[in-house]
Amino acid sequence: MTYKHILIIFFFSSSLVFSQVFGKNKVRYKNLTWEVIETNHFEIYCSPKIEELGNLSASFAESAYKNLSNSLKMEVRKKIPLVIFASPYDFAQTNIILELIDKGVGGFAEVFKKRIAIPFTGSYLELERVINHELTHIFCYELLYGNLFESIITNQIFPQPPMWFMEGIATYYEGDFTPIGELVLKDAVLENSLIPLSNLSDFMERPYLAYQESHSLISYIAERYGEEVLSVILRKFSANIPQEKVIRDTCGISIEKLEDSWVNALKEKYWPILKEKKRPQDYGKKIFQQGGFISFSPAGDIISLISKEENSIFLINFSDGRIIKKIKKPRKCEEIKDIPPSWSKDGCKISFVGRYEKNDVLFVYSVIKGKIIDKIEIKDLDEVRFISFSPSSLEMVISGYKDGEGRQSILSLSSKELRALTFGLDNYPSWLDNNKILFLREEGFSSIWTFDIESQKEKRILSLPSIVYLKGIDNDRFLFISNLDGSLDVYLCNMSQRLFTRITNFTTGALSASFNPEKKKLAFSSYFQGREDVYVMDVNENSLTWKPLPDVFSLQKEEREFVKTTKKPYSKKFTLDYRNGSLLYDSRQGLFANIQMAGSDILGNNRFVLTTNYNTGLLDFSNLSLFYLNLSKRPSMGIGLFKKQNSYFGTNTEFTDSEYGIIGSLDYPFSKTRRIEQEVLLEGWERSHALPSSSQERQTIYLLRSSLVDDTSNWSWIGPRGGKRVRLTYEKAINPGNSEGVLEFDNIKTDVRKYISITKRAVLATRLFYEQSKGRDKREFPLGGVSIIPIREDAILRGYDYDEFWGNKILSGNVELRIPFIERLDFALGLSIGGIRSVIFYDFASFWTDNKQSQTLSSTGIGFRLNLFFLPLRLDYGWKKGSNKAKAHFSLGYDF
Repeated sequence: MTYKHILIIFFFSSSLVFSQVFGKNKVRYKNLTWEVIETNHFEIYCSPKIEELGNLSASFAESAYKNLSNSLKMEVRKKIPLVIFASPYDFAQTNIILELIDKGVGGFAEVFKKRIAIPFTGSYLELERVINHELTHIFCYELLYGNLFESIITNQIFPQPPMWFMEGIATYYEGDFTPIGELVLKDAVLENSLIPLSNLSDFMERPYLAYQESHSLISYIAERYGEEVLSVILRKFSANIPQEKVIRDTCGISIEKLEDSWVNALKEKYWPILKEKKRPQDYGKKIFQQGGFISFSPAGDIISLISKEENSIFLINFSDGRIIKKIKKPRKCEEIKDIPPSWSKDGCKISFVGRYEKNDVLFVYSVIKGKIIDKIEIKDLDEVRFISFSPSSLEMVISGYKDGEGRQSILSLSSKELRALTFGLDNYPSWLDNNKILFLREEGFSSIWTFDIESQKEKRILSLPSIVYLKGIDNDRFLFISNLDGSLDVYLCNMSQRLFTRITNFTTGALSASFNPEKKKLAFSSYFQGREDVYVMDVNENSLTWKPLPDVFSLQKEEREFVKTTKKPYSKKFTLDYRNGSLLYDSRQGLFANIQMAGSDILGNNRFVLTTNYNTGLLDFSNLSLFYLNLSKRPSMGIGLFKKQNSYFGTNTEFTDSEYGIIGSLDYPFSKTRRIEQEVLLEGWERSHALPSSSQERQTIYLLRSSLVDDTSNWSWIGPRGGKRVRLTYEKAINPGNSEGVLEFDNIKTDVRKYISITKRAVLATRLFYEQSKGRDKREFPLGGVSIIPIREDAILRGYDYDEFWGNKILSGNVELRIPFIERLDFALGLSIGGIRSVIFYDFASFWTDNKQSQTLSSTGIGFRLNLFFLPLRLDYGWKKGSNKAKAHFSLGYDF
């Protein structure tokens, strides 16, 4: 996650009072306990259950700190909070940031408190890389935004280094390219589809490739001009020097020439392999697009694969790619995990893994019956990583980890109990026969081992610098994917003869594979032209060139030196997340003072937001709001006080509205998509008239509000692309003592939205909105126009004046076709604007006042959308029914 993302997240989240109108939920499935491990430069926050992992992280962090400090020639002034989570699922619950964390996020560095948060994913190598990456961001933040609060208060301009530099330098200090990272970069070079440097400013276009390109460019600069130049470039960016001048001063050439020389160097490196290697279609026939992990059925006539786009499992005919069956995500299952499905020996059952609340679940699907016949909740592991049926189909082998340690276990389908077999960072287990299991172990390098169940002994078969996939075939053979020869190729190994052979010789590489020895067919998923597709090829083992296996002990395990640490219990210490203030004087409005503050503890579970301003002028007023949120448990709770005044200057009258009161909330999420919200509000309201004669109105509201929210929408950077959003709200204003001046009414509100993806960039969006008020003091609701800032969730009726109509009951609907308009506009000085989108809409509405219905109102129109520095801008032109004159509406925020 980038520094720009964190800034934007903070500014929006700091204004959050209680519940959001829509949005998915962070469900607190676990009540985690914490301790703090201190080193010279870090405070490591972790659960006592993963203290060993916390100590290892401390060693990784101190080693990375030393390297970065020497290379960038600087220090970080304060100890850096590093929060380590036992699994991605625990990490997804963090309140350090309030935004939902996508499963692809491997960690983030937060700019305000210079915090790092990282989940353990079962790999120490990956953990070390992510610590290096995020710590590099912290060093950059220290130099760029050393005293951020003072800069905010004094309205200083923040340095904005280009994203390619910020993410490129972080991935550079991670270490060398990962095999998959180089595969993606190589494919873009060979297919002439590199993202231009001018577009590497927001990472919206093909983000994974953008990271690899940025890594490559920084590596090129360091290799050609010396690593010390990275420190110089960073310091120049901190001085707000434009990137063109920064590159010219440090590299002696323009940024255009730098890009040309870097791209030419990539072409010189990768283009020659086009003569030596082959593309996927040169080996076999493509049978499925956008596939994932694959596996042959025992009979070899069906291939099972996971579709990453649809989060479903497809059973397809291997000969023509015809879809035989689509296994959808089971009810209440949050997602099907990206783990290859496993077939039983008789081909009658398929097992796959999903996530349900706080545990992974193993599902057994009957191919014959076409339904799930067993469901086993894996409570003893933080995460399941791989599964494999035994030859007898009575038990399974599972790789997973618990409390930050590698651990591989057997799951018996009869007793549903786990039994640990090996202890290490082990993955990709496969049954070779009833007594032997094949698996891959991480030891600083990759090793293939076997485990004999009867003797309880392990045996190393092969060691290589990197193996990304392993799958057993029969008692004596297995296949694996490695970049041993420069690309991620598929290899076949014969253990008894200690021979292996390379089956493919790709330009880019394969990500998973499955071999059927009877039909002599190899199915593989290969990354080519920016996507992962599935191919099937014939294999003649006699025509392959076999080589002896390399020495299994040719690689040495790197020993880690643990740093000295001290330990203490976690305590809540509130520190500021944000503070801002201003003091102004105007001849009409008088003196105006404003203060905004937000703070939280390190884990973000306890938060407060304070906003106050004071004004003296024609009409004195002062506003104050103070809110506290406790997000540590399920449900979350909040309480707040507020006092606000608004002055209105009309031609015939001047008056001031004053509101003050207390509000409490309780939100309970049932799942990631559904929640119930409860709020209690006690509010006093006053209106003081200045002209033409002084008078005063006073009212009191005791309000109970309950809302049910269901949000299954899928979002991209352009907005919602699929799914639905539903919000049902009931409000009741009560008068306990039948007192004068206390309001009584009942409000209901229904907001239903549906999104249909037409193409990758085009969406049909619909909305139906209904609002009604009843009772002695029934309320009136506005209708017409669009709010400039999307604070109110009112009916939308473009083409009419803002709040032109008012009624006790409102029904409205909207239909929008959202399509791309202009992909990119280039201007002088290297400036460009991209992603301009268009909207064609139809709005309709009716409103009732005292049970009298208005005529149906409607409008048609067009609109344009642009994200400017992460700020969504909207411009709509609406023609109301019967009018030839369009009305323009400008507003901020995403579409409904």
